[in-house]
Amino acid sequence: RLEYEQTREMVASMIQQEIEATAVFKQLQGMKEEARKQLAEARNQLCECQIRAAVLVDVASSQHRAQELEARRRMATEAAEAAQRNLAKTRQHEKAALEATRKALEEARHRAKEAKGLGRSTMA
Repeated sequence: RLEYEQTREMVASMIQQEIEATAVFKQLQGMKEEARKQLAEARNQLCECQIRAAVLVDVASSQHRAQELEARRRMATEAAEAAQRNLAKTRQHEKAALEATRKALEEARHRAKEAKGLGRSTMA
């Protein structure tokens, strides 16, 4: 009978230890699952941050390209305006030269007429 009681107490003790071990195991499994959830959340956040960073890099690159294009457009506009001014100046010089040539030709014709007129009157 003593052996039976000792065995019964030993079995009861082992059952209690197994119950405690099961509780600890379940607690550890819960902690492990919570750690997995936190890891998944951290990975999702990392992925979102990487996407945002890529978008920001793309936006910055686009802005830089737009600024370069704007600077080139401005330079091209300034060059076109300078060319127009030079063309206008050249046309003005050509116009003045043509006017001077026209006046000189007119004056030469007038002198030629006068010379012709003087030549006739001395002959007569």
